[in-house]
Amino acid sequence: MLRSIGRIGDNPEISNEHGGDTNLVMEQILHQLFQDLAVRKYIFWYYTPMALPFSRHLEPMLTVYDCMDELSAFKFAPPALLELERELLSKATLVFTGGRVYMSIKKAGIGACLLLSQQY
Repeated sequence: MLRSIGRIGDNPEISNEHGGDTNLVMEQILHQLFQDLAVRKYIFWYYTPMALPFSRHLEPMLTVYDCMDELSAFKFAPPALLELERELLSKATLVFTGGRVYMSIKKAGIGACLLLSQQY
């Protein structure tokens, strides 16, 4: 499967041959990548909780959630986003946030939450 993708970092084109189940295809790609590269120890760095449906079965050494924005407040945010974010926060070893209020909301129940402020 990865041979059709090309280099690591390429964006695979996902067809509708799997009934439009993008998460299933992404899970297969991830599985094949780990197998081809003999990945045993790894860290997951999430920018969105929407990646959980195809990666939640794996067991990284460390999970980082880099959430600089309140994604659920974006126009057309998927309905599943909030529930997936709760799940990701429960798995996260480290969370980066972009604001003090946002940090206080996110850090409940997680090991470490760091505020990264942008100074202009």
